[in-house]
Amino acid sequence: MIAAVCLFAAIAISLRAGPVSAHGLHRVMRAFIHSVAARDIWKQQAMLSLGTALCNVVAFAFCAAALGVAVPVLAVVTIVPLILFAMVLPLSIGGWGLREGAAAVLFPVFGAGMSEGLATSVAFGLVLLATVLPGMMLTWMRPNAPVTGRH
Repeated sequence: MIAAVCLFAAIAISLRAGPVSAHGLHRVMRAFIHSVAARDIWKQQAMLSLGTALCNVVAFAFCAAALGVAVPVLAVVTIVPLILFAMVLPLSIGGWGLREGAAAVLFPVFGAGMSEGLATSVAFGLVLLATVLPGMMLTWMRPNAPVTGRH
């Protein structure tokens, strides 16, 4: 599902960059498949995905700590991944709303309040938004920048 969303995003960005021929779309698809599923790449992709997920869980816990919400370690490893999973469901934009609802429902499981879950989730969303802004700015400022990499 995530791969399909990434593919859709790559196609949307390439469409914004200008007219796309069938050959250009084929190149994008081939490069995407190579970068995700190639025999020599999938282990690296799996490790990067695991590392990214771990960083998101820790960032969520840090947002809770910054707001003064005590989240036990057991809750960080069990409940926070469920909250973040709600974020990737393709029912909202950027997970907004779903993540907050999941946090409000799941935070009382370990003794925190619904409002603390909501506040932590909003803080995480704002931090996440702040981390992607530089890349988004570069993408919008240079939509036709050449893409380089290994082939």
